[in-house]
Amino acid sequence: TTSSTSTTSSTSTSSTSSTSTTSSTSTTSSTSTTSSTSTSWSSSMDIPASFFNPSFETDVVAAGAFQTSVTNWKTRGTAGVFFPDNNEYNVVDGNQVLFLAAGAWASQHIQGVRIQNHAEVQVSAYIGWRSTSDRFLQTTVQLINTHTRQVVDEVFVTAFHFANLTAGDFALISLSAPASMESAGQGLKLKITNTAERNQIAVDNVSVGLVFTTSTSTSSSTSSSSSTTTTTSTSTSTSTSTSSSSTTAFVEIAVASPSFEATVLSDGSFVTMVDSWSTFGTVVGTFNPGTAEYAAEAPDGSNVAYCGANSGVFQEITNLVIVEGATITLSAMAGWRNDIAFTSAVVRLYVGVGDTKELVDFTMLTTSDLVQGDFRLVGVTSTFTAAQAMFFDSLTIEFEYTGSSGQVNFDNVSLSYVNPPN
Repeated sequence: TTSSTSTTSSTSTSSTSSTSTTSSTSTTSSTSTTSSTSTSWSSSMDIPASFFNPSFETDVVAAGAFQTSVTNWKTRGTAGVFFPDNNEYNVVDGNQVLFLAAGAWASQHIQGVRIQNHAEVQVSAYIGWRSTSDRFLQTTVQLINTHTRQVVDEVFVTAFHFANLTAGDFALISLSAPASMESAGQGLKLKITNTAERNQIAVDNVSVGLVFTTSTSTSSSTSSSSSTTTTTSTSTSTSTSTSSSSTTAFVEIAVASPSFEATVLSDGSFVTMVDSWSTFGTVVGTFNPGTAEYAAEAPDGSNVAYCGANSGVFQEITNLVIVEGATITLSAMAGWRNDIAFTSAVVRLYVGVGDTKELVDFTMLTTSDLVQGDFRLVGVTSTFTAAQAMFFDSLTIEFEYTGSSGQVNFDNVSLSYVNPPN
């Protein structure tokens, strides 16, 4: 890993001096000072990719058609994806919705966001009243702690939520998991159940956000008075001000074993471990590809990391100074082997480590992003928020193959940030 830094600095100095003498027979002096400070700070942050397939557009169905399955969501009963084209629903986002017949439910674990010790997790979903139904009956929306299996928050959706809406419309439903020291790091799941005995409902545009809040207040007051019959005073004032600033514009963050070269392998051989990286899943390790897999072999050095079905690698980087407004970039070379299929993968960047880490941004990779038999540059670029700068001093970088079969390879990982100008 190499490191490069660009630094700018400036200094200015000014000086002023004055002297005055005054003599008088009577002088009265009075001073009163009052200071009051009140600060209230609140920041909300939307979390991308916290739900896979949040608007149910992954499964493409024809206008007016439906299917009784939905990618990334667990369902029970008659449920699936529907493309309304006859004013059945006024779709909120995209063209399709999740439909739930009477008694059916759908659920998904929230990705990359867990109960926090310093922020409230907010979840929202749009619930739809089908235009061909005489009225909206009832639906239950629950936010569940996946560790304790207890309901954290719950909304019973009834006709009351559609009081100012009409058939075909969607009502916005919000739930929250408050900050908790005891439960911090525990996972969350959203579950939506059509609890009515008849009539269909729809779901669209599910999302997650975090809300950070801090507040401080300070006040002080001072008063004094004095008098004398005769006074002679001489005052001299000199002021000098000097200001300087120094900004490190570009900083490269060291990534351990960025090109996976710590293990020496011959062409075509592999091991089921990745030095300096943590792994998850069952098909992951270090591989030295030959010309059969890639005509130009590995982009940097000899080895790459390989990730198979629902498997990946991640690395935690600690003791960082995260600056509000700084632009962070995570990049790598991603490869699609000549001899193995590829469907989808994801690159993720988090602030924090372990169970309390929070997703900053991600990039999904599909066959349109890569070329078989070659590597392509991929990555994530984002800007740190005030909340992230306040509460975090570490990052987690992650690469995962999300397909059920096939493989992806990664090489030459790089992590850097650019500070905002002073």
